[in-house]
Order: sequence, then C-alpha cells, then structure tokens
Amino acid sequence: MGFRTLHRIDLLLLGTLLPLWLFCLALHIQEIKRTGFGGLPIYASAAEAHGGYPVVAGFRLERGRGGQPFELGDRLIRVRSTDLAGVGYLGFDALALDAMAGEKNAPALIERSGRRQIVTLEMQSTNVAWYRALPLVVWALVAILVLLRGPPTYPTRLFFTATFCVVITGTQFSGGPPWQTYTSLTLFHVFGGIGMILALRWAIGFPHELPDERRLSVSWSWLGAIWWLARASYYLGGPVLASRTAVIALLFDGLFAVGGVVILTRNYIYADPVGKRRVKWVVLTAYAGVGPLLLLGLARVLWPDPRQLDAFFEPVTMLFVLVPIGFLIAILRYNLYDIDRLISQTAIYSTLGGVLLAATLTVIPTLAAAGSNLMGIEPATSQTLLSVALAGLAVPAQRRFRPQFERLFFPERHTMENGIARLLHSLSEAPSAASLAERAGQELDRLLSPESTVMYARSTGGETYEPVFVRGHATPPVFASTSPLVANLSERERPLASSSAVGSHAAIQLGPFDVACLETLGVPLVLPVRHGSDLIGFLTLGPKRSGDVYTSTDIALLAAVSDKLSSEFLRFDQAAAIASAQTMRDALRRYVPGSVAEQIEAGQEIESDEREVTVLFVDICSYTRYAENRAPQEVFSTVNQYTETISTIVRCHGGSVVEFNGDGMMVVFGAPTSMVNKERAAVHAALEIVDAMRTLPALSTPGLMVGVGIATGRAFVGNIRAADRMIWSAIGDTTNLSSRLQQMTRELEASIVIDGTTAQSTEDLVLDWRVHPGTRIRGRREAVDLFSLPLQLAEPVGVAMESLPAISST
Repeated sequence: MGFRTLHRIDLLLLGTLLPLWLFCLALHIQEIKRTGFGGLPIYASAAEAHGGYPVVAGFRLERGRGGQPFELGDRLIRVRSTDLAGVGYLGFDALALDAMAGEKNAPALIERSGRRQIVTLEMQSTNVAWYRALPLVVWALVAILVLLRGPPTYPTRLFFTATFCVVITGTQFSGGPPWQTYTSLTLFHVFGGIGMILALRWAIGFPHELPDERRLSVSWSWLGAIWWLARASYYLGGPVLASRTAVIALLFDGLFAVGGVVILTRNYIYADPVGKRRVKWVVLTAYAGVGPLLLLGLARVLWPDPRQLDAFFEPVTMLFVLVPIGFLIAILRYNLYDIDRLISQTAIYSTLGGVLLAATLTVIPTLAAAGSNLMGIEPATSQTLLSVALAGLAVPAQRRFRPQFERLFFPERHTMENGIARLLHSLSEAPSAASLAERAGQELDRLLSPESTVMYARSTGGETYEPVFVRGHATPPVFASTSPLVANLSERERPLASSSAVGSHAAIQLGPFDVACLETLGVPLVLPVRHGSDLIGFLTLGPKRSGDVYTSTDIALLAAVSDKLSSEFLRFDQAAAIASAQTMRDALRRYVPGSVAEQIEAGQEIESDEREVTVLFVDICSYTRYAENRAPQEVFSTVNQYTETISTIVRCHGGSVVEFNGDGMMVVFGAPTSMVNKERAAVHAALEIVDAMRTLPALSTPGLMVGVGIATGRAFVGNIRAADRMIWSAIGDTTNLSSRLQQMTRELEASIVIDGTTAQSTEDLVLDWRVHPGTRIRGRREAVDLFSLPLQLAEPVGVAMESLPAISST
C-alpha cells in the first residue's frame, strides 16, 4: 500500500493541524531546555470583587504543599514587581511565569488574614529531558502515516484529527512572555475537549469490520465534553472545585481510559476475526507501553529504598512510544506478525516476571540472609546472585508452559500446530501420489477450512499444470507452464500469498488473466511443490471460511507442508501423478453453453476480451438438509429436474449456462453474443425460475426454495484451457459479486437479490422490491446498493415464455 493522493479535506487538515503542532513543539522543547519544564505550585482564582486580587484556590501537587509557604485563601498581590490586580487563573500563570524569567524561584507579596508578607514562590521543576517529547512526535507521525496511506474515509480523517488534537493538548509550552502562556493554556483547554470527543467517536467505530447494527451511537462520544467540566475551575476560578481540580481531572482521565477499554472490549466481542486482530494489536501495545510503568510504580511502593529505581523511570517511560506504533499496525498492517503468538509470549513472560518480582521482594531476601550467614558473603551480593539465577529460569519455564497456555487461550492455533505435525507424519505413509495429494488436501481443508482447496501436478509433456485434487465450489483452470503464476512459483521456495492473505507486502505481480483466475477461484495462497529447482506442482488455498486471515505462523506451517510434499512426491513415478490428473479431468467436465457451441459449429473464433455482462447465480436453499435424509437416487432425480428446468428457462431468455456445481448454477447474459437488454432478460429469467421451482414435485418440500443473485458489470469473457478442452467462462469482480448476492438471499430472506446497476435497467420490474442502500459485502471495500424480492412477495409471476419481450442481440 503506497501513499495515496490527498483529497482537499486531507490537505486542509494536514495544512492546519501540522503547522500548529510544530509551532507548539518548538516552544515545548525550548521550555524544557530552559527551565526543565517546571510548573507553578498553586492554582489561583479571581477575586470576588472586580479589580481585586486573585487568591490561592488549590495546589497542583498535594505532596509538595508542605514545602510551599502558601495556604488556601491567601491573596496574591505581586510577584517581583508585577502587580496581579484583576487577574484570574490564566492571568496569574502568565504573569507569574513571565516575572520569574526562567528562574526557579521569585519573591511574592501575599495577604493573609489582613496582613501582607513576602514569601518565596518556588517552581516545582520536573527536570524533564527534551527527549520526553518523543512519544508525542511518534503519535503525530503515526497520524500522518495513517492519513497518507489509509483509505480516504471518514474514520481515517477522524483518527488523524483526534490524534493531533490530543498531541497539541499534550505539547504545552507555558513560560516566557505572557502571550506564550496564554496561547499554551488556550490551546490546552480548546483542543483537549475536542480531542476527547473525537477520540471517543473514533473508538466507537473501531474496528471498521464491526457490523453497523452492533456499533454504539456516536452520541456517546459527547461524554468527552466532560473534560471541560473537569477542568472548569482551572480557568473559571470556581470556588468550590478549585482546590480539588487536580484530583477531579485525574479521576476523569482515568474514567476516560476505562471507557476506552470498555468500548474496545465490546467492539472486540462483536467484530469478525480481522477486526479482532486489529483490537489485539491496540491492546498488546498499550499493555507493553503502559504495563512496565505501572509495574515500576508498584515496585517503588514495595521496594525498601524507592530511590534505587529512579534510574529505570526514563527508559520505562519511553516505552510509551509502542502505543502509537500499535495503532499504526492495527489500522494499516494488522497482519504484520502473528498477534496471537505475540500475545501468548507477552503473557507468559509477564506472568514469569510477576513471579520473579514477588520472589525478589519476599523469598529471595530471606534466602539471601541465610546464604550470607552460611557462605560468609554480603547479603546484597547473595541477593543479586539469587535474582540472576531465578531470572535465568525464565526461558526454559516459558518453553515448558507455552503449550499449556496456548491450549487454554488459543485452542484453534494449538489444534492447527498439532494437526500439521500429524499431517507431516502421515504424508510419509501415503501409498501413491494420488493418496498423497488427497491426504494433504483433505487435512488442510479440515484444519484451515478454506473455501477451496486445489492440488495441481505437472502434465506428462510439462506444458501445463493440471488439477489432481479439488475441494470446494471451484472450477480450476489449467495453467500453462509459461504463465506468470508458474514463473513466480518456479523462483520461490516459500508459499506465495496475495494481498488478501497476508498483506500487500507479500503480494506478487501477476498477469491480469492469472489474477482474474485467482480472484474468481478465491485463492489468495499458493504453496509450491518442488523437486530440487524444478516445480512439479502446487497447492492453492482459498480464504478461510471463518473470515480470518492466514497468519505468519500459518504460512510457516504451510511451508513445512510444502517441503514435505516436495520430498514425498519423489517417491512416486510421474505416471502416477498423470493418472490422477486424468481422473480429475474426467470429473471436471462441464456443459458447453449452447451459444458457444453454435459459434464453434459455424467456424467462428470465440474471442477472449473484457465486456459488460449480466451474471446470474442460482442455488437451492437448504439443499444439504434436503439431501441428508434422502436416497442418492432421489437426490439425483431432483437435481436432474432442477437443472433441466433452469437450462430451458435460461436458453429461452438468451442466457448461457456456464457451469453446474452440485445444486448451484452460473449463467451469463450478454456473452458470447452481446445483448441490448441483458439485465431485463436476467431478471425475467430469475422471476420465472422462482415461479417454476414451486411447480416441480421434487422441490415442493416446505422450506425448500431457490435463491438467485444477479450483478451487471465488466468481466473477462473467454476460454480457459482445461485438461482436455477449452472451458468458456466469465471471470472477474462482477462474477464474484453475483455469487455473493446469491449467498445473501438467505440473510436477506429473499428469493432474488440484484445490484443497483441491474436495477437501473429494470426499474419497472422491481417497484415492490426492498431496497438496501449502501450494503457492505464481505471481501469488498465499496458498499453496494441492493434490491431484493422478499419471500412473501415471491408469488407466482405467471409470465409465460411466449409473452416476454423479444431478446434483441447485436
């Protein structure tokens, strides 16, 4: 995924927020270098009388109050020579910091109980190093990368805007001349509340794979406006809450963090596997970035001398940069690594680390004292040696407990690893090449549940690669040995994956026809099978039925299967593989469309090109349940009646039956002969198919009906070379969409589902149909307008074949 062309809205956001933040960052670093980024110890609120003097309303750090000469209610008259009459919170901070001129303390005149006195206003310096701004810089860079490389959608722009509002809020630069402090505090309070609202709104919509009906209302994001209320006494000088402002603000920040965790947890529950992986990246990096800091805070409470741990504070704090990096990966590269394995490793080492810390604080001091008395060494030395020895047990301990942990929290991956191990062993026992391919295909189909599994072997002459094992609804083509796909496989020893499998960084450049074939077959992953440097076959795997992706761990395990197959195929003669291919060729024969046969008989050449067609998919709903309790002869008779009836209707309307897949059928209108009204012909045929299926005695079973999906668009139409003949077909995105629409008839409770393009040409036929605007379809980025004929409206249409308008062709 490269950098995209920015929209005007993107340029506006980038051109406004980035320069503003860079301005804040420059002053922020300047103040860190100049004063160590210290802060005033007190809050001031405006006097009750107009033109009066501000009073001390609260302390920023309660634990630092004992070192300050101020008390609540003290009237603040002057800092050095700067008079404070008529100022409030913002004015006091600006004038006091200006009067101190970067020094650590300054004389201040106060009035307490009617008496005036001089006290020392001392800065509470945090001694912050300049590189402490690094997390803010990383957050900003992540937001820019998401804007430049993410899709041009509302969530992308929302993340960018929310992130920059938050980093502007965190890049404070109070100090120097009054305008600088006024500007810093104003930006803090303006962008702070906006950032909270936008951050909650983005969290509600993350991940984008979350179903719309499961999303929280965006109105919940307005709870972020409480940020302003929590800090209202900062700049309004409220007499009631001013002394508790810091506590209230800290409490709200904590509630905001908890609310974000609750939202992400809820979205994780309802998200699909890809969405779950995105959330896992956020959770893991948040834990890795914040967890050590919390652990260090706990250790400071329990450690005998907390000052010994101060050296760890800076490096542990810098781990917070992992949090924005996790967001970047979750949004753009969610499958960069196997997140489940990373989580399991992190959890195991965290558990062992907790045990080690507990032992260091409890058991080891006692053992060290006993050892020092016995061996005559210093207790500190003895304690260090015992701690190092205990830490050395962490690595073998994690190896021992990792299988049990993964069996408990990641059972699917544990099953996958054990299943691959059994498969590798069983492949050695395969008696023939055919059984080797069958065993590998069946076991991978069981473990991974792909939509399709196809094993290819090289033909006798070596000119083609032909299927020898097929599982799933697919009509696999034969690949020429000179095709780009085979050329790429010949140069690789590792599995080859498209962007839909493991990300665009693993994708390869294939020719348009090969890409179209892989997309139509739904095959994002290919495993080469080699004999030394010679490619003797390959295995293609479709997307997982669960919707999950192939992880790096899956790829590594499949690479082991590929290597095993390469070695095992050497045991068999090439003739055995060819015999298996011949058997498969006989099983893969399909009907030749009538229009194609007519052109062949007329001596016309069937051209392969890209054109606009209307594709229709039809399938029997609940067919598996219907066939389960019936004899094979009865099921066979039913399918015969079903296919004969549909074929007759399709031919009458000018369509071409491309293929049969059990109870499913694919039909093309507008090819190989162009049709002017192909959309109307397809919808008329669909209506008649639904009507005709009710009259078939074999399909009169209650609950048994057909579902039809229709889509119109561009497709690659032409010949695909099969094992013993040329198969004519139409492949591409339109075919995929039509198949998806047929599958959606179940969830939409409809007999027919068509896309918006088809509906535009058949408006008079779909007046009473349901409209589904902006419907998201699995595997597609763009939403699609759909029209469906509900089951209750699918009454007999009563359209006689002879009464339909003539089908004109060009």
